[in-house]
Amino acid sequence: MPSSKFTICARKRPCHGEKDVISTTENTISVTVDKVKVDLKKYKETKTFEFDKVYSERDDTCLIYDNHIQQQIENNNNLICYTFGETGSGKTHTLLGPGSIIESAIFDLVNNYDTVMISSYEIYRDQLYDMLNRRQKLTMLENYNDIHMPKLHWKKCNYKNMQNIFETIKQNRKVGTSSENDQSSRSHCLVHIKANNKNYIFVDLAGSEKGKKSVYENKQQHYEMASINSDIFNLKECIRKKNTSRIPFRSCKLTIALRDVFYNNYSAVMIVTISPEKSNISESVNILNCASNMKHIKRKPKISKSELPNIISNPGKVIIKKKIKNIEKFADQTYPLSPVKSKVAEAYAFKMPILKNSKYEPSVHVDILQRLIKKESNICNNYINNGDSNMFGEKMAANITDQVNVIRKIDQTFGKKFFALS
Repeated sequence: MPSSKFTICARKRPCHGEKDVISTTENTISVTVDKVKVDLKKYKETKTFEFDKVYSERDDTCLIYDNHIQQQIENNNNLICYTFGETGSGKTHTLLGPGSIIESAIFDLVNNYDTVMISSYEIYRDQLYDMLNRRQKLTMLENYNDIHMPKLHWKKCNYKNMQNIFETIKQNRKVGTSSENDQSSRSHCLVHIKANNKNYIFVDLAGSEKGKKSVYENKQQHYEMASINSDIFNLKECIRKKNTSRIPFRSCKLTIALRDVFYNNYSAVMIVTISPEKSNISESVNILNCASNMKHIKRKPKISKSELPNIISNPGKVIIKKKIKNIEKFADQTYPLSPVKSKVAEAYAFKMPILKNSKYEPSVHVDILQRLIKKESNICNNYINNGDSNMFGEKMAANITDQVNVIRKIDQTFGKKFFALS
């Protein structure tokens, strides 16, 4: 098993009567896509995705459990396990089916510990329902330390009743007809097990696919699909930003319910289930893209003082406001070298406002611009008097462009605190 705390593995289910377009290795899954060139010639393109572990259609669920879940239980770690994929790709079968991951986990925990408590609830269109108490509606409360549900029913699990509890969870699950599956799970099902002061949470996410692929018979199905896709997007953002300063867990009920997972020390396993049929190829690629990007976080680069001279030549960088206090120093440091002798430093030689605690005063800045224009007029006269009229246009264009670029960059970075020109 990989040593990373967040493990993502992919599972390919058996193909049902169509052409199989997906191949697997131990750590990669490849999708063959039919493409058409501009001249209408057809060709095939293979997209390859890499994961911590990939399971083919020949691997059973017990192998996934042994490799990823059992070890965490033996090490006495807090654990959360997600199943994620398109409708009909085998998520519920992996987590709740015969010989499933939850069934194996309950058996091991009951075998090892005297007290094993279990609860289960589903999230359907941002409403919570207790799966072990006749689908009673639940209220979720938040305090400073955690999220809790006062009326959530917990049951003690043992050898005698664990099979009945498991069957109750499966029977009470909200299912419906979708364009992909007659018995599609239309809600997110969460099973929470407590044993030996540790938490084991299993999340069977509802089936996700693009809206344009689904056929809606009524508004309810449309709202179901919109709610599912929105929840999964919000969950993905929370997973990607787990180690950042701000986790947007209040975006939906699913991420609020998992708040403790994002902030506490949990080992996480995500099982991405894939349909290999050619008709599902676009959704398979979309699911694989989404899962493979969950470990990567895009952060805005921080600019140090040593990088300030390159700010004009690299406009994509961001200047941190608190690091620059004197606008004269900024203009002098950030001006790029060019063949034409710079007049910018001379133009900024007169007194300029200090950045800290300064206010935008139109009269002051109009005066600054007028003095800049006057400075340019003197430059023009010098060129003409020295007989450089032939080079006047080129040099003046270069000088004015350089100065305007500096002014515009300052204006974009610090707002309208210094210049009216933009």
